[in-house]
Amino acid sequence: MTTRAIVKTLGLGKRGSTVYRKVTPAIAGSILKVKELVNVELSETMLTKEEQRNLRKSKPGFEVERRFYNV
Repeated sequence: MTTRAIVKTLGLGKRGSTVYRKVTPAIAGSILKVKELVNVELSETMLTKEEQRNLRKSKPGFEVERRFYNV
């Protein structure tokens, strides 16, 4: 099996993508085959797409406290 096929089997598509998988011997073996290409972290809970997006967002350097509109 090629490296590209293993990465696709793990559910990783584009660069920087995140997937959550239960630890099984098959998944662990696949990760070992591509360990130079992936970053693995153990997590107690699965983040939603919205939570993942908020973690990746950069801080703009300011916060909007209140919007003022001329009506």
